[in-house]
Amino acid sequence: MGMLGCLPILHQKDGVIAIYHVEDEVRVDGFIKEITHHVYFNETTCEAKCSCGLFEMRGILCTHVLVVFKMNRVHDVPEKYILDRWRKDIKRRYTVMKSNYDVADTRPEVSRYAHIIKLCYNVATNAASCDDHAEDMIAKLTAMNEVYCTNRSSQQTGSNVAVTIVDANTVGSSKKALSPHVVRGKCRPPSLWKKSMIERVRKPTIKKSAQKGKRKQVNSL
Repeated sequence: MGMLGCLPILHQKDGVIAIYHVEDEVRVDGFIKEITHHVYFNETTCEAKCSCGLFEMRGILCTHVLVVFKMNRVHDVPEKYILDRWRKDIKRRYTVMKSNYDVADTRPEVSRYAHIIKLCYNVATNAASCDDHAEDMIAKLTAMNEVYCTNRSSQQTGSNVAVTIVDANTVGSSKKALSPHVVRGKCRPPSLWKKSMIERVRKPTIKKSAQKGKRKQVNSL
């Protein structure tokens, strides 16, 4: 029923941890059913968890948590509840992956990404044989990642990934993008899907009546 149909009630409070009972109405088979959800809220960290589990399953905050945020005057949703897949300012991983359908992708980050990935595979294979080597590699990669993230955030003026446009006619060694092959399914032809049952039955009867008319003409001659 949305936020208008949700009624949060404080059930229990232990320090900064509060438990709310949120009454909600759900329409099932034309009838309205009342459901009570339990929302656990931390007043210090503004963390909340609902018994419906919508955020854990789909990564979307439910209305039960939002009404609790509104009741506690939380005007900004915490960053942990804004996943990367819902953001537009996140650099997607697939933008630096090389594809065979790229007509002319001469971006330097694509080449650097391929070289780093190849080297990381070799290092991970060698480090996985020993616990000490694996822990050392993880610690160094974590420290390097923190340094790179800090430097990138200070250097970037915009959050979008820059894309270099290259004319396909000027690149001689570029591969031609091919269209995928058309594969016909194993089901019945699509022309039969659009015909109703009356049309399928009616056509044979029309043909039979036409054949009978021709036979009568031949017999009369």
